[in-house]
Amino acid sequence: MGYLPLSLYRYAHPHSLLQSLVHPSHHPAPALLPSPNFNSNSNSHPTGGFRFLDLSVGKSPAYDEVLSRIKSGAQFLDVGCCFGQDVRRLIFDGAPIANVHGSDLQQPFLDLGYDLFQDHDKLPRSTFIAADVFDAGPESGLQQFESKVDIIHAASFFHLFGYQDSATVGRRFISLLRHQSGSMILGRQMGNQTAGEYEHKVGTGTMFRHNPESFKQWWAEVGEATGTRWEVEVEEDKSRTWLVHDKERGGGEGKREGKEPGTGPLEDPGRMALRFCMRML
Repeated sequence: MGYLPLSLYRYAHPHSLLQSLVHPSHHPAPALLPSPNFNSNSNSHPTGGFRFLDLSVGKSPAYDEVLSRIKSGAQFLDVGCCFGQDVRRLIFDGAPIANVHGSDLQQPFLDLGYDLFQDHDKLPRSTFIAADVFDAGPESGLQQFESKVDIIHAASFFHLFGYQDSATVGRRFISLLRHQSGSMILGRQMGNQTAGEYEHKVGTGTMFRHNPESFKQWWAEVGEATGTRWEVEVEEDKSRTWLVHDKERGGGEGKREGKEPGTGPLEDPGRMALRFCMRML
């Protein structure tokens, strides 16, 4: 487990489940790890191949700015936070606990985060919220953040949805942000040299994979729909390890066929990874 980030290794309790991944003899808990795919090469989910340990927020070019702003009072929300590993990275680096939050659709992921790190005594349960980003009703756990968040982090999230649903997510994010200059959305996702709808790797339906040009156009549409203006930075991230894993497993074979958004699924060669940062003007 040589790729365990040093920050998480130092953050985790010595007898935590995470530490047992590095020193299996210290703890019998590896038997509790969720599903065989947790430590497989499966890349259809952030737990596959231990990809949740490949921290997103710390690799962003904007990380120093993000951390500095949180320390100065900015409110940070990690949507689709999985086990809360990026939230814990920020806390390890000095972000005030009161200023960082995470949300995920799956409460078991949030619970397992506490098992992984054994930080029940220092990280309040209120740090994490189980919520559906598509639920904008008054009972949604995300409602408490309406117009109160300064920075949203979304890693491996937008690409889970088709074009229209991802635009709905984008509009929801904007509703959570303070409508002021400097509000930020950053993260990373899978893309493709040929933008279009692709067969979903898990479940049914399609997922839209952008290239940098289509991503900017998509976000311009989201901005127009919400009456907001944005500076958009998006580029290929050639460091992403899932590209290697998929090729090793023989994935991505098939004929590529360009189509307009929403006109049908595509096969999936030419995959790429994107890193993005959008700032409200």
